[in-house]
Amino acid sequence: MTWTPAIGAMALASRLGRIEANALLERLLGGDVPLHQYVASPYRSVLLDIGDGHAERLLSDDSGHRLAYWPQVWAARALAYIGGEGSG
Repeated sequence: MTWTPAIGAMALASRLGRIEANALLERLLGGDVPLHQYVASPYRSVLLDIGDGHAERLLSDDSGHRLAYWPQVWAARALAYIGGEGSG
């Protein structure tokens, strides 16, 4: 099966549960996660679910410039697929 943003979002919700997935996505969207935490648990696996191969490439980029933008975009998109605050 080919990865799509919807499949990635649903995989995240299935793996963590919708409430935990929403909480982590909302932290990413709000800019509450320091860039250095993106490569650690739980954010690395969250980004790999919602950003797929693009996330893998960005996480291996030592400059981190693009990490200031894409995780928030992916989080917003994933929340659109699985629901945001109060949809638990």
